[in-house]
Amino acid sequence: MDGGRAFFRPGEKANKKSLERARTLFNYYKKMNYLASCLSADEISSAGARFFKSLDPKGELFVSTNCLEKGHALFPPFRIFDVKGKKVAVIGLTDKGFHRLRDKDIEITEPESALKKYLPLIQKHSDIVILLSSLNLLRSKEILKKFPEIDLMISSGITTPTYVPIRVGNALMVTSHPKGKSVGFIKLYFDKKGQIKDYKNKLIMLREEILVGEGF
Repeated sequence: MDGGRAFFRPGEKANKKSLERARTLFNYYKKMNYLASCLSADEISSAGARFFKSLDPKGELFVSTNCLEKGHALFPPFRIFDVKGKKVAVIGLTDKGFHRLRDKDIEITEPESALKKYLPLIQKHSDIVILLSSLNLLRSKEILKKFPEIDLMISSGITTPTYVPIRVGNALMVTSHPKGKSVGFIKLYFDKKGQIKDYKNKLIMLREEILVGEGF
């Protein structure tokens, strides 16, 4: 899973090379069996929301509760997976960003209002809630304090990789290295009350030669 900011660099303009790189990365995600990925406002601003919609027309990868097209969710707000008998909900939050969106019909709403809308429904059908987010560190902490229903946040808005997860209230917050330099692994252990009691976390650095000749 991914919190976003992988497909386009902040402020990057879409061109033939960058669009092809994004398509290649999307195909890598599918081959690696990524379950879900959020998108940042910068990415949507760079290529346009419909580009990402064309990559994922069936809504099998991208999730976002607060990226709307004419008032309706452009991507699935969340997905629920069955993992060893537990229902795991994965929900996405897109940051507001600094650049104007290319699509006039696209709106990124406030994260709190989106979570208030979807979390009650998600809780009825899940045991664990994972939030994918491109919010910065300050906003991420604010969100986790306001919504204790969230167990884990995978963030792309934190610039420093978390070798040790950040605990905020009931939740843990993690991120890997920027620009896809590493892949994170975390294993959670829960007590009888459903609270995280322990974890195993590590970052796996990717070798540069893996991407040579693949449009990167």
